[in-house]
Amino acid sequence: MARLEDFTEGSIVLGVIPHEPVAVVTSKWHGTGCLEVFYKTNRGQTGERLIYREDEASMENVKQPRRLNNVWQLG
Repeated sequence: MARLEDFTEGSIVLGVIPHEPVAVVTSKWHGTGCLEVFYKTNRGQTGERLIYREDEASMENVKQPRRLNNVWQLG
């Protein structure tokens, strides 16, 4: 399970779209229970989705980004 707070720039998440992980490009809060996520797929397609607290149970955070010398690194 992933929490909305886990959807940070560069994180890789399963469950945003069916059967494919996506990389979070950016996200924007709408109150405390809704997050608008802009994402990119492995094939380069982009999209956006509103994710609510009740969606957290169906999401999985695969990788969290880490910062190295002011550059985002995955892993």
